[in-house]
Amino acid sequence: MKHLGSLIVISLVVLAVGCAPTLKVETDFDPGANFSDYKTFNWKEVTIPGDALADNSILKNVVKSAIQEEMTKKGFRLQEGGGADLVVVFHGRRQYSAEITNWRAYGWYNPWWGPYGGYTTVSTYREGTLVIDIVDAKKKQLVWRGLGTKSIEGYTDSEKRNRMIKNAITKIFNKFPPKSK
Repeated sequence: MKHLGSLIVISLVVLAVGCAPTLKVETDFDPGANFSDYKTFNWKEVTIPGDALADNSILKNVVKSAIQEEMTKKGFRLQEGGGADLVVVFHGRRQYSAEITNWRAYGWYNPWWGPYGGYTTVSTYREGTLVIDIVDAKKKQLVWRGLGTKSIEGYTDSEKRNRMIKNAITKIFNKFPPKSK
């Protein structure tokens, strides 16, 4: 009985952690870029096949505004027209993902699931990825990339969705600009 209680607690913890809508953030940068030389930024509109933001100008403006706010917090100034040090390009992607869980039986026999052990569950959910590229305008080379990926189920309320986007972009920009070596 003691083992059954432990199994139930472990299963609940795994289930809670597995279902948590956490944001996965990845960043990369050019170690040869001197980020202290950059002071200004501007936007570049790029059409990327499958861009989830291309057909939703409301959502695109929310993302753009949040990126601009983060860049400004980091000390960069938006420069309209030409001549900016950096160009910011962003796009989004939606895809369906699956989570497969194999619930194995405890020992050779488990009265809850039968003598042959366990079962498998498959859960599908929608996932969104936001890609933010920052390019050296003079060299036309990528100097920093940030990606954020998260489950986007249940964000039908636009206020809640906008808050989630803003928080995600803040987390993506946590490591921007990279620290000089």
